[in-house]
Amino acid sequence: MVSTGTFGYIIGKKKRMMSVQYDSIMLWQILVREIYVLIKHFGIIDVMKEAFEKVTIVKSYPKAVDIKNCLIFTDLENANEDTNSWSDLLYYCQGSFINILEAGYIIKQDIDIPGYTFILDFNKNSVKFYTKDLKGKNTDLNKATIEEIMTFNDMPTKTYNEIVLNMREQFTEFHNKYITIDEELDKLKNLKNNTKNQGAANIEDKLDKLISDMNWELKILHMGRRVFYNRLKNLDLIDEEN
Repeated sequence: MVSTGTFGYIIGKKKRMMSVQYDSIMLWQILVREIYVLIKHFGIIDVMKEAFEKVTIVKSYPKAVDIKNCLIFTDLENANEDTNSWSDLLYYCQGSFINILEAGYIIKQDIDIPGYTFILDFNKNSVKFYTKDLKGKNTDLNKATIEEIMTFNDMPTKTYNEIVLNMREQFTEFHNKYITIDEELDKLKNLKNNTKNQGAANIEDKLDKLISDMNWELKILHMGRRVFYNRLKNLDLIDEEN
């Protein structure tokens, strides 16, 4: 499911919306469950609102400390270490209020783009999910008050802390594998360069095969870290074994 859209929240006159590049059709299923978890965690809506008020809009280039702190949310497949952008650093914050709160940052989307949109409105203590077509026409799909969300069936059993801990453990496992493969690729590429200088064509062919295999292994690793996949597991929307 490849679908673009936006998600965000309204507090007073402030509207904070962030773009979603993939699977925005899933925003209703994901975000009403995240809100359920957040209310359980914070206790009351006003305390949750205070947490959202602390989220900072990114306005300048990320600093070294930002790059370090946001590593867990970074698109390591496409990010360039020399030109890290906020869109890379907050890639895995797309479609997740929990991740936005954990990161402490949001990329404000100023242009109202077509696609699926989910809004958490603290002024009305309600949520709305709708689509916007290319002509700017909105079609409502779902809406509910936060109070109603707390009565929904099949809500997550995991707590906020359990979800965040699981997310960080999954990232640590992924990142350790990523570093191992990346280091091995560097070794193979350096060895290939040395082989070129020595004119050993037969060894170079074998190294090309090893490099190709390692690149494929890295590709598979990234494919397993899809934007919404782990979030769906954490929110009990798919089985742990899938």
